Amino acid sequence: MKCLFGCSGSCLATDITQCTGCGYGFQTNNAACARCPDGCLTCLSSQCTSCLSGYVLAQTGTGFSCQLGCNFPCSTCTSSGCTACATGYLLSNSVCTFDPSSCTNIPSCAASCPLGSYLSAGQCTACSSASCSACTASNCTQCFDGYYLSGTSCVACPSQCQTCSSDGTCTACGSGFTQ
Repeated sequence: MKCLFGCSGSCLATDITQCTGCGYGFQTNNAACARCPDGCLTCLSSQCTSCLSGYVLAQTGTGFSCQLGCNFPCSTCTSSGCTACATGYLLSNSVCTFDPSSCTNIPSCAASCPLGSYLSAGQCTACSSASCSACTASNCTQCFDGYYLSGTSCVACPSQCQTCSSDGTCTACGSGFTQ
């Protein structure tokens, strides 16, 4: 039997429009499958519980949504590029470029390089991985929340973790999860 679009293959034998389960990107709503909000992989009561690749789970005033994840040095972005930049960078044609005038004194420049960058030849340069919060030219030395340091690389924590230890065990749960 073929179920209505969005059903995860499970529906009432007597009525293909009555879903008993929904596929990824859909939620059960009065025995039908309704699309989750944009960017959500899974949702409950129109609140995202996990996100599609390239999106991050963010708390809103009333719950959670999935927002497009931006790579450093973008601080906000759309699918077509940056819309705002991290401190020390200028926005030009949807691209953030380092502003040399923000780094006039090299000894103090390293301290002013934003997270996700390091000092190189008097300029702040983005780490090679967007998951690194601190790095050298070739290695991560610290990771953003949601990642843990494994050697010199940042590895993603399990999806239910906000932070985790080096073996991938949650040290703080993500929204909607408990330890």
